[in-house]
Amino acid sequence: MKKALVVIVLALTVFIAGCRSMEAIELNQKAKIYIKHGQYEQAAEVLNQSLDKYASHASTHYWLGYCYEKMENLTKATWEYELAVKYDPTLEMAQIGYIRALVRSRQEEEAVKVADAYFRRLNVPTSEYIRIGQKYLEAEEEIFAAKCLEYAFRNSGSTVPNSPIKKDVRPLMVLADYYAATKNQEKERQYLMMIFEEDPSYDNVARRLGELGIKVNIPQPVLPTISPLERELKGLD
Repeated sequence: MKKALVVIVLALTVFIAGCRSMEAIELNQKAKIYIKHGQYEQAAEVLNQSLDKYASHASTHYWLGYCYEKMENLTKATWEYELAVKYDPTLEMAQIGYIRALVRSRQEEEAVKVADAYFRRLNVPTSEYIRIGQKYLEAEEEIFAAKCLEYAFRNSGSTVPNSPIKKDVRPLMVLADYYAATKNQEKERQYLMMIFEEDPSYDNVARRLGELGIKVNIPQPVLPTISPLERELKGLD
């Protein structure tokens, strides 16, 4: 009898949960209509109703964060994006929103930590990070793209201190070229300087910096010194 009662209770629990989940989905669809028409306050109200039905739904938290961001409530937006990421770390749009909201609310250090954790999980070659960064630049998600490309640069090359192996500056060049195309000279200059500091001879970086009003000198290679003895011996060859 007790076993039968447990089975009935479990079945009812699953049934009720399923009903609440369906109600939440319907509310989310209604909210997206409000969002489509720019009615963010109404959408947020509906999404909060949805969370009353299904509190751990990552997508609902994302859209609620999106509404709060559109309403310029960055504190609430950041919180909802964080919950979305917590419930589903693979939800890329939530990661994008979370990083963007952190940067917009001047929490740059936290944004870097969140971005690094996400891109570290991806664990792809530098060329793939470049592709991802370019994709999001085209989609006008500039903040997310920049964090992706900066991560790719920082984690390329050798991890050994003072290693002669240079970091791969191609991700930074993507950003420099993007800001050149969008006429943002301050940002273009910033990334060109980062490239120059890592690899002064890379792809006309010194010339481009000069055109932006920054004079730089390309370090000349240090020639090995030859002792008098070595010079005399070499003369016998």
